[in-house]
Amino acid sequence: MTRRPAAVFLLLFVTAAASAFAQGRLQSSDFLELRSVGAVQWSPDGARIAYTVTNNDGPGGPYSQLWLLTVASGQSARVGDDGSRGSQPLWAPDGKSLAYVGTVNGKSGVIISAADGSAPQWKAEMTGTNSSALTNTGRTLAWSPDSKTLAYVHALPGPETADATGDPIYITRFLYKPTASEGNTRFNDNRRLHLFLLDVATGRTRQLTDGIHDEHSIDWSPTGDDIAFVSNREPDADQFFNNDLFVIRVSTGAIRRLTTTESAEYWPTWSPDGTQLAFEATKRGITDLETQMEDTHVWTMDASGGNRREAGAGIDNRQGPPQWSADGRVLFFTVQERGLVRLYKLPSSGGAGQAVIADRGTVGQFDLGPADRIAYGFASARDLTQLFQFSGGERRALTDLNKDVLGGKAFAEVEPFSFVSNDARFDVEAFLTKPLGQTADSTHPMIVMIHGGPHGQQGPAFN
Repeated sequence: MTRRPAAVFLLLFVTAAASAFAQGRLQSSDFLELRSVGAVQWSPDGARIAYTVTNNDGPGGPYSQLWLLTVASGQSARVGDDGSRGSQPLWAPDGKSLAYVGTVNGKSGVIISAADGSAPQWKAEMTGTNSSALTNTGRTLAWSPDSKTLAYVHALPGPETADATGDPIYITRFLYKPTASEGNTRFNDNRRLHLFLLDVATGRTRQLTDGIHDEHSIDWSPTGDDIAFVSNREPDADQFFNNDLFVIRVSTGAIRRLTTTESAEYWPTWSPDGTQLAFEATKRGITDLETQMEDTHVWTMDASGGNRREAGAGIDNRQGPPQWSADGRVLFFTVQERGLVRLYKLPSSGGAGQAVIADRGTVGQFDLGPADRIAYGFASARDLTQLFQFSGGERRALTDLNKDVLGGKAFAEVEPFSFVSNDARFDVEAFLTKPLGQTADSTHPMIVMIHGGPHGQQGPAFN
């Protein structure tokens, strides 16, 4: 198959500014009221779905809160009060408690609540880093199979921190500032991500890794012996982006390297029986930080690091983090495809993939529940991401967070089309958004929005 460049948006806007504020049309003030679903997690018994909601009306910008939906009744309740924050929910394997990253009673970090969301308690400090060396990082929480211990990722000051916070500031790292999205106005905080263990019963914590490297994207093996993680152990990790997969023995802290490739690996996840790992990875040999721009595909390998295979080779599009089916025979993951993000499945041994959710829009985070049920976030052309359930070939909306804001509002239609690239090698997808109120005789200015590639796309989803 021919790889396609990222999709292009062509947007037409109404000439009269006042028309944007006419009755029945979206206004800039509506933005503060819009809400969207982020993380999604089934409880082990399938009775509840934990999900996060991003709000835009906070004084400090967008913030996330944790909600629990009772599947039988369809009713949702927020975990904590209005001032609470919550993200990255993860159920304990025994289903008796729920861990997440958030704020409760003014304290931020690792929080654990009862299964029904009651009695949330702060357990440990948890901070991150602004380092631009870290991209596509995965899970920051991982339960032990017996639900007694919680592994988490926490950043500590590195050896350069003191020099970089003095006056004058001494720069000793190649990546001395965060990414361009930060505006390049702040310096790298020089913190390093390390693995910690929390004994849930006693509240005691133990640092499992240290040093000048970052360890992140964790998953605890079903046997309970090892934790898989991602780290860049290149001699100059700031300049050469080369994530590899590692496992650490929980009892001793001994680290074993699983991959030594020149590609970049991400998001390791154990098979249900603990004999294999599935993960994202690129193919290209190591160059520099731009290595991350290559499309990721889904791979598998034995727990020993051998028998590495590209399971998603038959799908020539960017693939997201994989999840195993309960029996370990099937892998599920998202695929960027012609401006859409679809949910695919394929045999873990490789082969042809099949689109499970192929509606017009963007599938966000998803989770596999009992009896082949799938909970997932989905953004359409007329709404931000909402929570859905897919079961028995049918989809059902579980939330309608923006009903009061978007109800009765007029939406412009988005029309897909394609054009041939200037070298006649590629068929490029594009999308035309026509202005409201357009007639056969009206004229309007056109804005051409070109962005993305080769690792991203835009499409007909609410933005």
